[in-house]
Amino acid sequence: MSTRVEQAGFSLVEVLVALAIGALVTTMTLGTLTEGLARTRNGEKVLAAKQLAQSRLQEWYVTHDPRGEQGVAGDYRWRIEARPYLLNPADQTLSIGQQLSEITVTVEWQDDQAIRTLTLRTFRAELPQ
Repeated sequence: MSTRVEQAGFSLVEVLVALAIGALVTTMTLGTLTEGLARTRNGEKVLAAKQLAQSRLQEWYVTHDPRGEQGVAGDYRWRIEARPYLLNPADQTLSIGQQLSEITVTVEWQDDQAIRTLTLRTFRAELPQ
């Protein structure tokens, strides 16, 4: 009489295939997570640059330094420039006696081996004094 013994478990080939599939899924997941973290970090830097530009613009409105300003805040370099903006170069003022100024705030920072730039541009009408 012969007795047959049933084997329980997985063969070596099945285990190797399962490990290969697991490694592939893990690699793809880690790649996606790494890319997501890089995008989040870049988004945070852009948001900080926007907040810095808005803050400097508000401060400029209060001090109203016509020469413009520049400086460094943490990892960011910023610059404000103000210049007259004419709708019609032949006219020096608008019809209601206002002069229009263009104010530009530029923020630069280093990000992933590249220099990034954010520019905020606005206009301001000033009444003659």
